[in-house]
Amino acid sequence: APESVLAAAAPDPTFAADVRLLVVDERPRFVAALALRPTRRWRRLPVAGVTTRLDPDPVPLFPVLGTPLVAPGSPVAACSGLLQALSDGALFAPGPRPALAVIDRLPVQGPVAEAWMTAGRSLGLPCELSDPYDRPMLLRAAARADGVGWPDVLGAKRLREARRRAQRLEAKLGGPPRCVDRSADPAAVDELIDMEAGGWKGEAGTALRCRSHLEAGFRDLCRRWAESGGLSLLTLEAGGVPVATQCAVRAGDGLFVFRIAYDEAFSRFGPGVLLGLASGEHFEEDSDARFVDSCSSPSNPFYKDFFPDRLALGTVTTALRPRGRVLLAASPHLLAAAGAARRVRRRVAGLRPVGKPATAPPAG
Repeated sequence: APESVLAAAAPDPTFAADVRLLVVDERPRFVAALALRPTRRWRRLPVAGVTTRLDPDPVPLFPVLGTPLVAPGSPVAACSGLLQALSDGALFAPGPRPALAVIDRLPVQGPVAEAWMTAGRSLGLPCELSDPYDRPMLLRAAARADGVGWPDVLGAKRLREARRRAQRLEAKLGGPPRCVDRSADPAAVDELIDMEAGGWKGEAGTALRCRSHLEAGFRDLCRRWAESGGLSLLTLEAGGVPVATQCAVRAGDGLFVFRIAYDEAFSRFGPGVLLGLASGEHFEEDSDARFVDSCSSPSNPFYKDFFPDRLALGTVTTALRPRGRVLLAASPHLLAAAGAARRVRRRVAGLRPVGKPATAPPAG
């Protein structure tokens, strides 16, 4: 939601200076909103543009802010308003007018993608769909074609292995693993941040605690979501010991996984799998949500084998100015030429002699 972007931007002046929130209104209500930041490169090509990827961190605070928020009723008109404002370019003054608008991780089969492409065609602004991938998600059994429910959809082999891990964890901590809803407990936010900082994200420098503005923004988001009833904080405990935590947010009919962390001391018990099992059961039995979106990146392998359903996503790039139209049309050829040049450089590098060059014998 727009207030979420503003909450995260507040603690970081650099972030706040870059991000723009574009809003289309029909008084007295908003009909569309889109958070963007300027970028100077597109596909390694130097060009002014805007993107919905709000922060370039390897593990960004905002993993899924790609889809424009559009009110029901007139989605094409709402998207037209967004595109007209982007084409005008005043939003990013005094900087350069953007030539391209890149909408990252947009559900390509959804109504907003269709409305965006239709609006682009009506305004004479070419759109290109690229980088498709299927993001793992979990549907209720009634919405799945085979009708198989959770956790049977995982298969007998995976369930047996998970039960063995749960038994070993119970023997270690003196109690069976169980899922506890701590959405109203601020201490659960502290535990998630502590777990994350104590694991591989802390070592890699991508944990929230490694960037004070991200930690402050995350805490503020959790507070706002808790006040509005949208926060879902689930902790996997065994013998009263927190083992793993999942933070998700409820929006519309779905639950969107925002952040997960586990205590590295229990990594051999597969806490991520056990937490996923427990949160899936919570989704089926204690929630009226229609789906759970993993919000995972294409490079994240965990949910690919864990959530059986898929959401088709892609990147939609819209040319806003003549320079953008040229680059959009020429990009396949430019990328092919750049790839060929890289291959030639690697081949030439492989022909170079390794080590010190031989010295000529002394004269005479």
